[in-house]
Amino acid sequence: MGALPITSGKSHGIASIVEQPARKPKNFVIIEVYYPHLAMMMGKQLRLRRFNPSGRSVIVAIDHGATAGIVPGLERPAEIAKLADQAGADGILVAPGILEQVMDSVGSLAILLRIDGCVSIQGAGPMRLFCSVEHATGLGVDGVIVNAVVGSPYENEELQKLGEVAAAGRHFGVPVIAEMLSWKMLDNHLDFSGSANTDLPPDMD
Repeated sequence: MGALPITSGKSHGIASIVEQPARKPKNFVIIEVYYPHLAMMMGKQLRLRRFNPSGRSVIVAIDHGATAGIVPGLERPAEIAKLADQAGADGILVAPGILEQVMDSVGSLAILLRIDGCVSIQGAGPMRLFCSVEHATGLGVDGVIVNAVVGSPYENEELQKLGEVAAAGRHFGVPVIAEMLSWKMLDNHLDFSGSANTDLPPDMD
């Protein structure tokens, strides 16, 4: 079998020449064409189908531990995953460590994996990648999510991270969700008290 790159219009692929059994004429060959970009698109479509079976999605997020510590009500993630599945949610958002705890409880839920963090409740700064898209694919998840804070002192780093993850998602056929946050709204976003007492800035409409 031989292989060579081919170009047809705007499509690029790999053509493989397959030798035929003896019952075929000696000069008879079949050229099989494989288009990598089509495989990537198929991968995304198949994974997105699990998140969006009815045209709308409900994804239960239990990925707060890295930045907020132990959030009341989320101490037992496996139980939360089971309840979400029984209640008819479409997916669940977890970090890699939590994925290990809930994998036997997710039922039919699609899995969205948080792949950035590295910021604790004691610190601040950009959320850096701690898991690659390639590794996430190996874990069998249906999509990945990263944060990007616009207007922050580290906006450039956050947007560069998002761009690199989006490119990797395209390469591996994995959907990428960007959790876009405003620097002015960050304190409100990180209020996990349950009281909703953190007011939005006065200049936020």
